[in-house]
Amino acid sequence: MNIRNYECLEAQALIPFFQSIAFEVTERRSALRKLEAQIATTSPGSEQEVQLQADRANHRKEVRLALREITRLGCMIEREFPLSVSIPGPSGFADGYSWNTGELVVELMATESAA
Repeated sequence: MNIRNYECLEAQALIPFFQSIAFEVTERRSALRKLEAQIATTSPGSEQEVQLQADRANHRKEVRLALREITRLGCMIEREFPLSVSIPGPSGFADGYSWNTGELVVELMATESAA
């Protein structure tokens, strides 16, 4: 994982990328559900079943790779579905930001007070 810190505007600029990843992951998970249903009704060991298994493995791999792109930016995935990401702020995650699927802005991460 890269050690990278983001100012608010830099973190905000990551949103289109996160949205793209969330869309890809959602689409691939939908395809995986359809493949699972097809596999369940296909003859075990048939050529069709082998192809469906290969397609399933490819979708799983692509989901992993897409999510890995987030961590390569130094961010942390809090939840995969719906996607929730923590973005390190100027001093790391203690003053960082969070983004959740569907949001148009990053939010300051809530910190616990000593009070």
